[in-house]
Amino acid sequence: PIFFGGLYTSLQGGTKTDLANAVSTKVNSVPSGYMGGLFLGNHDVPSSGRSAQVLGFNQSRMILAAALLLSLPGTPFIYYGEEIGLGGSDSVSSSKLRNPMQWDGTAGRGFTTGTPWSVFDEDVSIHVAAQDGVGGSLLETYRGLIAVRKTSPALKEGSYREIPTADARVYAFLREGGGERVLVIANFDT
Repeated sequence: PIFFGGLYTSLQGGTKTDLANAVSTKVNSVPSGYMGGLFLGNHDVPSSGRSAQVLGFNQSRMILAAALLLSLPGTPFIYYGEEIGLGGSDSVSSSKLRNPMQWDGTAGRGFTTGTPWSVFDEDVSIHVAAQDGVGGSLLETYRGLIAVRKTSPALKEGSYREIPTADARVYAFLREGGGERVLVIANFDT
């Protein structure tokens, strides 16, 4: 998947190169230019970890990852917990990637009054209730990005064209469709 390698190395390295190359390769490999399913992580690729963990819980990088996920061509999939910055990684198994969703800060995290199938994330402060309605939170950022994509013909089904930039830290692309043009500019200097 392009997102594990290309996006993460671009965000960690501060340049667009790996992501831009991965997107270009994928878009040019299919006749329609449609990249298929896009995701930041999931339990099927345990060595990747969740995006929050991989990105060092850096809020700016997590927001940029979300913005790219929801603006590139393809169908975005959000693995539960990504939208609140839930951690969890395990290079041997997917057990920590299957931690229960944390809805609040109670003992059962709003998930159960019983015993969950797996332990909760160590950070009890990362939960939906802490971010719900809080401007600038990762959850509200995801909600806003999803709303924009949902109403944008260009972002849902439009074409993709990378716009060359002189600065390796800046990734720009144009999405066009349904009589709409959307220019996306991402600064990897986060």
